[in-house]
Amino acid sequence: MSNILPPEALARIRSSLWVKFILATGLVLSGAAVAGIISLMPAFFLVYFPHVAPAEGPASSTENETQRRADQDTAMRIRTLLTEVTVITDKKVSPVEMIAEAYALKPAGVTVGGATYTKGTPNTITLVGVAKTRDDVGAFRDVLAKDARFEKVSVPVAALVGALEGNFTITISGQF
Repeated sequence: MSNILPPEALARIRSSLWVKFILATGLVLSGAAVAGIISLMPAFFLVYFPHVAPAEGPASSTENETQRRADQDTAMRIRTLLTEVTVITDKKVSPVEMIAEAYALKPAGVTVGGATYTKGTPNTITLVGVAKTRDDVGAFRDVLAKDARFEKVSVPVAALVGALEGNFTITISGQF
């Protein structure tokens, strides 16, 4: 069997086929990359645009009562969860009491959803919650910083400028 095309024509056809193959492969890989990026977009939006936002506008009396009960329930839950810590520590003031003291200093627009205690040098308490405004977070930080029992009070800058839509984490350090 013989080839009726001249060698130059065969070379052009082969190079043309390679170009088409590379182009088709590039398009398929680009499509796969776009599909991968689109599939990751929900995770991106969940991280950078959290759905937890503080309630806007003045709260009604039933909302205030509900909030007060939720705050009391949270305080009781924190005390219950940390009763074992009192036995472990050798300090005169228990971590439960320190968390309760910090919780009692919170302003009206702040809701504390949880607290953790870490024993170390220094001991740390981390309060996590939501505030109606960024000024409420700043006020809470200022009140805690003025208390002599707490050596260091820190809040991420993003919470103070309002980038976290009211969510905050306050870390309190000290020898308690």
